[in-house]
Amino acid sequence: MDRMAKTDGLGATNQFPNGKLTPQDEGEIQLSMATVEDKIILNFGKPVAWIGFTAEQAYNLGRLFIKRAKKLRPGLKKKGGG
Repeated sequence: MDRMAKTDGLGATNQFPNGKLTPQDEGEIQLSMATVEDKIILNFGKPVAWIGFTAEQAYNLGRLFIKRAKKLRPGLKKKGGG
């Protein structure tokens, strides 16, 4: 994983496209999502204490998780609605 983070250009970009949220905010971070066996792996390229998302970013990440989860478990259905 460490090697992958270095070669994939993951980690801090030193950019603040949505402004600085707190004094501890280190800015934008490039991450990757991969499937390893039956797990979904998020690689941030560095240790991360917290991460903030705009509503759109959170929605898109959630949809990406669901898409990957359905590939791992094709029969996965929504609870209560089929």
